[in-house]
Amino acid sequence: MLGTITVSSVGIFGRTGGWGIVISSETVHVMIGGIAIKPGVVGNEMLIREYLDLTLMADHSIVDGGFIARLLQRLIDLIENSYGLDDNLIKSS
Repeated sequence: MLGTITVSSVGIFGRTGGWGIVISSETVHVMIGGIAIKPGVVGNEMLIREYLDLTLMADHSIVDGGFIARLLQRLIDLIENSYGLDDNLIKSS
């Protein structure tokens, strides 16, 4: 038996998203891809930024899709607001 959540860093060696093939029976899988430089809208401006590709997969026979959607939105909010990072580290970047 494995755990209920798998985290895999499939894109750490490249500047692309990366992808994974799930062959285990965990309930939730988080695939962390690479960081790519892409244009995006920030506020009302089009800016070039670094974006992290992150994929969340869930077994819908075990976990309700609404719960996963709320979990994913909360995770995005935490990442975008640098939750848990030292303020000195954020200011120096």
